[in-house]
Amino acid sequence: MLPALARDLERLEARRRVLLARVRALTPGQRTFRPAPDRWSVLDVVEHLVLVDEAASGAVRGPAGGAPRPAAGRLRYLGLLAVLRSPIRVRVPTRAVLPSGGADLAGLEARWVEARAALAEWLEGLGPEMVRRPVFRHPVVGWLTVRQTLGFLGAHQAHHEAQVRRIERAPGFR
Repeated sequence: MLPALARDLERLEARRRVLLARVRALTPGQRTFRPAPDRWSVLDVVEHLVLVDEAASGAVRGPAGGAPRPAAGRLRYLGLLAVLRSPIRVRVPTRAVLPSGGADLAGLEARWVEARAALAEWLEGLGPEMVRRPVFRHPVVGWLTVRQTLGFLGAHQAHHEAQVRRIERAPGFR
């Protein structure tokens, strides 16, 4: 695997391990606690992250193709990162990644490991000429390159880690 991709993937993996350790330390009641009836629980957040990783790893398994990304695509990507790094709450752009609310932590962990393994396997076969090619279509900003896809996954998880912290601070959590 190209060194830059290996570093990006390891950062994602480290972040995933830290979040899961935090969630494992919670009681089952804390994992499923909802600050309000229409809000997500910590387990819902994890399920959403798994669904997004599954979507991304499934979408990029084919060969990377297409022309290098134009400047407008890079600007949309930077806008996406800015939103994810802000405290702004955003709606899920596609129902496909909405949590069902009935998943268990062990099952989610197994699915997340599988999605990341599929992503790692695909990254292993990429040469340097493929890194700047569009490979994953984000439902809002459009096509992302390999590195942008990995950056999006990291920023997306960081965004939801903040959501987990908000849930943990909500009245009634303990």
